[in-house]
Amino acid sequence: MKILMNALLVCSAALFIGCGKKVDRHEHGHHHGHGAHGPNGGELLEIGDHLAHLELLHDADDKSVTLHLLGPDAKQAIPFDAPPKLNLIVDGNPLQLEMTGSNSTYTVIHESFSGQLEGRVALRFDQKNYQITITHAHHHH
Repeated sequence: MKILMNALLVCSAALFIGCGKKVDRHEHGHHHGHGAHGPNGGELLEIGDHLAHLELLHDADDKSVTLHLLGPDAKQAIPFDAPPKLNLIVDGNPLQLEMTGSNSTYTVIHESFSGQLEGRVALRFDQKNYQITITHAHHHH
């Protein structure tokens, strides 16, 4: 009986401690780096250390990319200080695209958006510049 109790105690402790892997979970309930979705159905990318989020919507059929700048809660829209730019790699070549829009939403259409996106978003908000890596190339319609 004592061996069984010790075994249960060890198993319980192991479950309590977990696997030792730290998961970054916030108040809006998603894990970073796992493709969480924003209020418009796009992929969420973190800006800074929980300062804000960039929601990226890639529509391969329309060949468009739309960006929404959202607050730390990943729900409330906040304004960009200036229009963001997409810095992509297309067929091994760099391509920089200006985006159009206003306030917290910007869009650009380009033939290269029919495939996967690879590159970064250059943006400015709260008087600071950020380079956000596009980590996934999921297609959102």
